[in-house]
Parts: sequence; structure tokens; C-alpha cells
Amino acid sequence: MTRPITTHLLAAAAGWAVYQSLPAAPRSNSPPGPPAVKSAARNDDPAGRAGRLLQNARSPAPATDAKKAAFQQDLAARIDSITVPADIAAALENLALTYEEDEYGHAPKSVEAAALLYHWLDRDPAALFAWIDGREGNTSRMVTKNIPAALKEQLARHGPDPAIAMLPEAAKYDLGGTVTRTLGDELGKNPDLALIARLKEASGDKLWPDLAANLGRYWPLERSADFLKFAVAEDSIHLLFQYRPQDYENRSSRFAAWLADESLPAEFRDKLADSKHVKETLAGDRSLPLAERLAFGGLPDNASNRAELLQRDVDALMGDRDWAFQVHHGHATAEEVLEAIRAAAPGLADAAPDALRDRVFSHLIETDPAAAMSLLDELPPEERHARALEAARGKFEGSDPAKFLDLLQLIPADTPERWQGRLDAWNLRSRSNNAEHGDDYAAWVQALPPGLDREMGLYSLARAVDRRDPDLAAGLRAQIADPTLKEKLPRPR
Repeated sequence: MTRPITTHLLAAAAGWAVYQSLPAAPRSNSPPGPPAVKSAARNDDPAGRAGRLLQNARSPAPATDAKKAAFQQDLAARIDSITVPADIAAALENLALTYEEDEYGHAPKSVEAAALLYHWLDRDPAALFAWIDGREGNTSRMVTKNIPAALKEQLARHGPDPAIAMLPEAAKYDLGGTVTRTLGDELGKNPDLALIARLKEASGDKLWPDLAANLGRYWPLERSADFLKFAVAEDSIHLLFQYRPQDYENRSSRFAAWLADESLPAEFRDKLADSKHVKETLAGDRSLPLAERLAFGGLPDNASNRAELLQRDVDALMGDRDWAFQVHHGHATAEEVLEAIRAAAPGLADAAPDALRDRVFSHLIETDPAAAMSLLDELPPEERHARALEAARGKFEGSDPAKFLDLLQLIPADTPERWQGRLDAWNLRSRSNNAEHGDDYAAWVQALPPGLDREMGLYSLARAVDRRDPDLAAGLRAQIADPTLKEKLPRPR
């Protein structure tokens, strides 16, 4: 027997056993959404609800700004109340003895450590940098985690001059990177081009690239024209790539605007236009027409490239929210998922609506066959059944056999072609399911209720195990009653 299944065969109310829990395709560990809502209880249209679902999918995690502000307030109070020891190094070493990572392996912030670091920066930053350079373990982790908060308080109380003065000394040590990134983040929030020139001179070649890149992370949107001047003055298109990474969804539109801005030096714009990063970003912008995206990507506008782009986009969008998981747990219908994908990729929806629908169908068919099939309701029955048989043959590798059976039971076997297509699907799936589940799969097949699917299951499994287990194969064949399948049985040896 191959790898055992951890669940059992369960008897259904109708009296036949259904294998409920063969291992399914891996799912996201995302927490489940709100309780399922029955479709009949929804009083709005799928497109409207899909828009809200999509908005939820795009919503960022709860902001941590309030938590950060509260920490800085606590730090400010502790800086004023602490009795500063004569030997701050010894106090930090002692504090590090009880400094522990949290349950996720992250070094936590410490008001006490940050307050001590603030006063050491006030007293002798060069001594602090030299001291920490030789420390390892908890002491090093504690200082690296908490010195940004101390630097922020230095800037708030004393302005940028003391921080600029310490840059040449910081550049001698590994901690210099942390110092410059913190200064870049903070000073970029209220940028002053004259001050930035002083920062560049003080930081030198070693620290300036990091500092310059971090200046753009929180540079105000209303001052974006100044940041563009800064990037041009530095002759660095890479600074533009670092600009406000938290506004990821607007990055493509920014690139397009900069490329169209004739006030920029032509050479600078040419560099931007030739950048692989810019081309890939614009080619990946789902809001643009397909033809424009392919042109940005340097790809010919043909059926093959359009299909590849569509497939990549839909796969990414389906994974962003794990829509198959949402459908499985009743948090969204297949139609709502389709509307959400259309809303997220209007260019695809306009250019290839059927191909987009078919790709969503392929993502949902193994999770909820009935829901996925509902997406094909507008197709003629012949085409709908052909699509379903194609999915039965091409999908369900490693999936729950009960889902495979659910799909087959939506397809009639009322023509020779559909009958044979059904048998082909059983032959393919029985081979892979037997290889993965062994005796448990054989028990599931034999527990199916009387009917064509049980007959085909017996027949296909007998074919799959014939060489490895001829006795099991003979026992399975002995149960077959369908005359057409009996005719296909091999003659006794």
C-alpha cells in the first residue's frame, strides 16, 4: 500500500461512501474571510459586490503609523526622565542580557535601549559607532533595531546639523548604513534641496547612494516635481525606481508621465525609455490596452503573446486574493470572482473576454466544479460539455477524486463521443490517483454507488493495477456489469 490517507471513508446519507478528504491541492494559509453568505440573500448585482471584494483585496494591512507614533512619544518621555549612567556601554550590555526576539524571530523595539542610545549620540556618536562595531549577538541586534528611533528623536529635538556632522564617522562602520537610511527616510518627508546638497557632501561616496535612495521613499507626492529635479541633477533614473515604493499601484502611471515629459533632458528620458525595469513595469500594467503593453515589452502583437500575457495576469490576480479559496468557503461566487478579475484587468476584459473567463474557469474547476461550470452557462450545451470533459482529462492531477466525480456528474454520457471522453478521463485519473493513494483509492472506487461512473472507475483502476496487482485487477473486473465495458476487458490469460 502506498502513502496512507489520514482521513477515512465516510458514509453519505444516501448510503454510499464518499471519500471526503483525500489530500487536495495546497491552499493559502490566509485566514478565512467573513461567514459565508448565501447567494439568494445578496440583494446586489455580482459586479457591485465584486467591486467591494476587489477593494478589500487591495486594502493594505492596518497602518502601523499610530503604533510608531506612540513608541516615539514613550521614547521622548523616557529620554527626559532617565538617569543617564556614566557608562552607557555597560548599561546597554546589561540591558541586552534580557533582550529577546519575539515569537516570530524579530528583534523588538525597546524604549530603554533607544533612550540610552539617544543620550550616547548626544554625548559622543563616534564612540558609540566604534563600540557597536565590535559587538555581536543580542547587543548588536538591540542597537541596530533601536538606533533609528534614537536618531529620529535627535532630528526632532536638534534639527539635521548634528546628524550631518556624524555622517563621516558613521561611514567608517557597518552601522553607517542604518544611520543613512534613517536620515534619508526622515529628511525626505520634508525635503530641502539645499540641505540635501550638504548631506551628499558629508556622506561621501560610501553612504550617499543609500541615503539618496531613501530620500525618495517618503518624499511627498505634492513635491514630486522637486524629486524629479533631484534625480535629473544626480543623472540617476534609478532614484526614480526608489520613489515612494508604497505607492506601487501608481508606479506605471508615473513612468508613463515621466516618459512624456518633454521638459526633461532628452538623454535622461532615453535612459528611462530603455530601462528594462520601466519596460517590464509598463508591460505589466493591466489598466493599459494589450497592444500598448506588448509594445512596451518589445513583443510582437500576435495571438501567442496576447495569450501568454492574459494567462500571466489572470494567474497573478487569482493568487492575489486566493479566489479559489474564497469560492471554496462560500465567501464569493464564481461570477463575483470573474467580475473582480475583469475590474482589475480592464484591458484584458475588453480585448479577450472569453479567454479571461476560460482562465478563471480553469482556476476554479478543481475547487468547485459546479461553480466553475456556471461561468460557461451562456455557451451552447455541446461546447459546455466538451469544455468540461477537457477539464476532466487535463486537470485534477493530485486533487480530491470526489471533486473529479462532481464534475463528471454534470456531464451527460449520451453520445459515443462523450461516453468515450468520460472513460478517457477515468483512465487518466485512476492511474495518477492509484499511484498517489493506493489502497485508499481502490476502496473509494469500490464504494461508489451503482452507475456508469462506478463501472468506469472499476474498469480504469483495473487497467492501472493490472501488472502490479493482478489479483486486485481481477477482483475489480469481476464487479463490472456494463456490457460495453465488459466487451473491452482483456481475454483471460
